[in-house]
Amino acid sequence: MFSLSARFRKSRTAGAPGSVYYIIRRDGAERNITGPIQYTDESVLSREKERIAFDLMTIYCVIESLTKDGANPDINQVYDVAMRAILHENPYATQIRDITGKYHVRDDIARIAKLFSDRFERHKRVEDAREAPTSSLSGYFSRLTQEYTDEGKPFAKSLRSTRRSLDGYPGGNRLMLKDVDVAFITGYALYLSDRVSPDTVSFYMRTLRTVLRRAESEGLLSNGFEWPATVRTGVSRNAGKPVGGALGINTIRNIERMDLTSDKSLELARDLFMFGFYAQGMELNDVANLKAGNIEGRTLTYRRRQKGKERTVVLGDKAMAIIEKYRNDSRQYLFPLIQRKWMLSYTSARNEVADSLNKIGQRLDPPIKLTFSMNSYSWQAIIKSANLAEMVV
Repeated sequence: MFSLSARFRKSRTAGAPGSVYYIIRRDGAERNITGPIQYTDESVLSREKERIAFDLMTIYCVIESLTKDGANPDINQVYDVAMRAILHENPYATQIRDITGKYHVRDDIARIAKLFSDRFERHKRVEDAREAPTSSLSGYFSRLTQEYTDEGKPFAKSLRSTRRSLDGYPGGNRLMLKDVDVAFITGYALYLSDRVSPDTVSFYMRTLRTVLRRAESEGLLSNGFEWPATVRTGVSRNAGKPVGGALGINTIRNIERMDLTSDKSLELARDLFMFGFYAQGMELNDVANLKAGNIEGRTLTYRRRQKGKERTVVLGDKAMAIIEKYRNDSRQYLFPLIQRKWMLSYTSARNEVADSLNKIGQRLDPPIKLTFSMNSYSWQAIIKSANLAEMVV
């Protein structure tokens, strides 16, 4: 399945207008098409929303055409045809203009960025999920999702969420059930560990194991299939976190003092990581969703999105300095993480932060695989009292 979105790119030439470009993604691969729409700032995404939606629909029509009769085009084919349609002669223009109301798109073909979702109406191809329950892992997830939905069982929501996660894992949306093996499961678990919290990894892996047990009972997996003993689906409820996730105080200092002014993406990721540490350990999801109303003076109060528990933390000078650095009263959220992705996509922002932190980790001596959750592990390992982390950094 493809995902389609649009963004604004500033011009490198002072005073020159920037351009809207279209993003085509599939299985971790990405291709960009710079369109003809130009403007001075990103407000063009709202000003020219209808025109941008038209171009996104053009790309969708290209994908729909190339996938007819069971064909499976690669992203380069879609890019080539879509670029010609947007920049030159559009064979779908009349077809699209004749559409009244919202554009209809099928979930199994492509998904459209949230910023433009009000111009599209999503349709699920339920019959495909019912027709091919024994072929692909994704198809089997769809079949079970529809089954639980029909029965009014809430587990359908867990299935949908896990399937979307699997679709983002390279090859996950095309894997046949009979090919599910230890290598795939362990690889998926590692993929998740770089992107989400341990609790979320546990959630996805528990759901996957439940689905595979069902498939096994129906004789749909390979003979001798076994869940890998190294992949655990539970999360330790002890106060301590895995030692391997904690950083030493010198490493924390090096991250804090690193000069990243030449790369704003790295600088933002580092600042958010350090804010999480100063706030006595925070998940990225919680940091990303903070608003000005969460701060009163130096007191931060928020409700943890994973566990629903309210936390109150008194912030020190360094945490407040980060808040002031990114303060913008016209912005919905405290930090420019979700908004700067324009389609308000936390998943996209999370992946970018993960990539930036990994690059920061490679600059350390010795290099490490730095993840956002390490700020919490490090806080717990370094600070055993109620004092501020900043007192030792």
